[in-house]
Amino acid sequence: MRRRQRVFVAIAACFAVMCVATLAALVFRPSLILGVDGSALGRSLAAELPQSSWLGSCRHESNHHWRCSAIYEPDPGSGGYDVIYDVVVDRFGCWHAVRVTPSQTAAPRTEHGCIYLWEF
Repeated sequence: MRRRQRVFVAIAACFAVMCVATLAALVFRPSLILGVDGSALGRSLAAELPQSSWLGSCRHESNHHWRCSAIYEPDPGSGGYDVIYDVVVDRFGCWHAVRVTPSQTAAPRTEHGCIYLWEF
């Protein structure tokens, strides 16, 4: 009887660890399970850009490459201007963005981050 209890406890513990790992992956790296979504990537990029507001979703270019745009507003209420980024996303949903808009803009030249569950 004791051997059965130990086996049951071991199986239950393994199941619990797998559930916690799956939940953590879903919350912190949802792209592993859900894939990359243009809207989620756009929200993630906009969240990392100071003084920006989001204008639609990112457009998938090829493989792991996306083209995203945001309105950069250095002075609130000024209306701002469109800033375009080329974004590369890895399989974990983490991304690196490089601004392709001309250099006279004050928007950050590069930015990086990861897509989280609340951005889907």
